[in-house]
Amino acid sequence: MPRSRTLRLVGGLMTAEIAAAFLVPEKTLAQRILRAKRKIRDARIPLTIPTDIDGRVGGLLGVLYLIFNEGHLARGAASALVRIDLADEAIRLSEQLIELVPHDGEALEVFHRARFDARTDATGELIVLADQDRSAWDATMIDRAREVLRAGVGPPGVGVYRIQALIAALHVGAPSAADTDWPVIVGLYPILERIDPGPVVALNRAIAVSMVGGPERGLLEVDAIDGLADYHLWHAARRDLRARAGDVTAADAAFRRAAELTENPAERRHLARRQRADDPAEPVGE
Repeated sequence: MPRSRTLRLVGGLMTAEIAAAFLVPEKTLAQRILRAKRKIRDARIPLTIPTDIDGRVGGLLGVLYLIFNEGHLARGAASALVRIDLADEAIRLSEQLIELVPHDGEALEVFHRARFDARTDATGELIVLADQDRSAWDATMIDRAREVLRAGVGPPGVGVYRIQALIAALHVGAPSAADTDWPVIVGLYPILERIDPGPVVALNRAIAVSMVGGPERGLLEVDAIDGLADYHLWHAARRDLRARAGDVTAADAAFRRAAELTENPAERRHLARRQRADDPAEPVGE
C-alpha cells in the first residue's frame, strides 16, 4: 500500500481521507496499511531512492492528484468545501516534478484550482459548475494551465492526466454551461477509459453522455457500473438523472442514499437544498 503511506507522510491525510480517495471503507484501508507496515518491517525493506525514476512517475502523479482531490473536496473538513492548503501544496509539488519529468498533472490541478473562488458563495455553500459565475474564475490560472497543457503535448504518449486536462479545458473554455461542447467531451472518454479504466471514469462518462443523449441514455450507463454502491456521487448522479427523466420516486430514494454517504457538510447541505427545490442540476462534485 505504498500510495497510502505516501499520502499520509507527504500529504498528511488521515486514514478516513485516504480511504475515501480509494473508495474503500476506512477499516479496510487501515488493515491494508497495517499489513504493509508489517511487510516492510519483517522483510526489512530499506527506504531508498529508486533507480527507475521514470517508471515511478505515474504512481507519484496519482499521489499528488489524490492530495489535490482532498483539497478540491475536503472529506475530512469540519465544514469547509475545500482545503486550499492541500490543493496548493499538490500544485507546488507538481511544479517541482515537471522540472524533472514532463507531465500533465499540473495543468489538470490548476484548471480546477482556478474555479475555487466560484465554487462556494459568501457563506461557504457549494455552487455546482453549471451555476458558477465564470467571471469569478481565475483567468491567470487558466492561462497558466493552458500553457502547461500545450507544453505537455510534445512528449510521446497520451497520459490519463492529459485527457482529463483536455476535458477540464473544454469546461473552462465554454462561455456558459449551455455552450459546453459535450459531444467532444464524450469523444474523449473512450480514450480515457482505455488508459485508465475504472468505475469513476465510467460514471463521469455516463454523465457526459446524458448531456448529449438525454437522461435515459445516461441512466443505462450509470446503472451498469459496478463498484460504486457506497460512492455518494454515483447516487447523486442517479438522483439527477431520475429527476430529469421525471421519475420522482426513484430520484428521492437515490437522494436519500447520496445524503447518507456524503461526508462533507457543505456538500450535504447542497444536496438537501436541491432536493427541496427539486432541481435536477449537474451532480455535485463536478
